[in-house]
Amino acid sequence: MLFQKAAPQDAPAIARMITQAQRWFAENGIDQWQNGYPNEESVRKDIAAGSGVVLREQGRVVCYASLGFLPEPSYAEIDGAWRCDGDYAVLHRVVTEQSRKGQGLAGELFARCESAARLFGVQSLRVDTHEQNGPMQRALQKFGFLPCGRIRLADGSPRLAFEKPLSVPAAQFHHAAIWASDYDAAIRFYVQQLGLPVIRENKRPERGDCKLDLRAGDGELEIFIAPGHPARVSNPEALGLRHLAFRVEDCEAAVRELNRRGIETEPVRTDEFSGGKFTFFRDPDGLPLELHE
Repeated sequence: MLFQKAAPQDAPAIARMITQAQRWFAENGIDQWQNGYPNEESVRKDIAAGSGVVLREQGRVVCYASLGFLPEPSYAEIDGAWRCDGDYAVLHRVVTEQSRKGQGLAGELFARCESAARLFGVQSLRVDTHEQNGPMQRALQKFGFLPCGRIRLADGSPRLAFEKPLSVPAAQFHHAAIWASDYDAAIRFYVQQLGLPVIRENKRPERGDCKLDLRAGDGELEIFIAPGHPARVSNPEALGLRHLAFRVEDCEAAVRELNRRGIETEPVRTDEFSGGKFTFFRDPDGLPLELHE
């Protein structure tokens, strides 16, 4: 699943998605997007301004939003209170391909937009939706958006306002930690075969173990190595950490490379909720690891 800026040639497909949503709103008695706006012209203006973003799967747009970083005039006054006072990013015109609703695409789009917003250094993400649009309200709150009150659009229409603060340090992944039984096997698998670079290596004779810190994307993977620990409980699995997952752009290409490096993988499957491809493999001590698009 690719997260990209929308291109001018995407506008007709996005406009069709908006038309689908408008029809669904009308059929379900929701008075949102029923005045001919947004439309293809709106989408083209987003794209020209650089705010249109898409989730693309196998070349096809499956989810769209406008992600802007300029102050939203309609948010200057609110019946309630925003959670943050600093700079913010704004989401508008969130729409998903009708046949892909309920598969977690909106959440995936929110996550990608949040990552982009963090790069800009803003304190929060803001969005508004119609008070009758229950599905969007549930999706927003599921992803951590907090209700803030009501705002009014330029035409006076009321909307429910939501905001997600981005400045909470605990909300950012720092590291995961695992136990391993054999130093050489851990180095061979995680460093040489998976290619995770070593940040630090510390031997602790007083504890009888060794600790490897590896770079894994924006976070770290801590590997504690010492003999004598009980084997992992599987089938059924013990409570707690189930597996670690690594994001890749092309699951099948990544699987071919792992296989070339001597790592056995399960058959590639498709996530029934997100639509992304994934597979599992295991480290030398049997810990399940996942690759997910």
